[in-house]
Amino acid sequence: MSKVNTNRPTIGISVGDPGGIGPEVTVKALAEKDLYRACKPLVVADIRFLEDVLNFTNSNLKLNSVQNPAEGIYRHGTIDVLDLGNMPPADLHYQTVTAPQGKASFEYVEKII
Repeated sequence: MSKVNTNRPTIGISVGDPGGIGPEVTVKALAEKDLYRACKPLVVADIRFLEDVLNFTNSNLKLNSVQNPAEGIYRHGTIDVLDLGNMPPADLHYQTVTAPQGKASFEYVEKII
């Protein structure tokens, strides 16, 4: 078992359109243990729809909502989420392109930058 590098860079991850496939791909990628040896992944999204993604992907990962990157746990098994709270569940429509989802997606990328 190799040691985890404590000097890992923090990498911001945008999930893309909340109603698209990006959130599912993100959750599945963060299930890979090796990723955490290379970096500290920080997902930028609205945690409310990520809870739904964990349910429909049958993931046993946990979510950790943070307001700044220093609050992250950065351990395999937990997805650290810089929670923008910008995608109300009532406005989320899977497999559909909508203006609110596009705005949220832009805000994720903007925050990472």
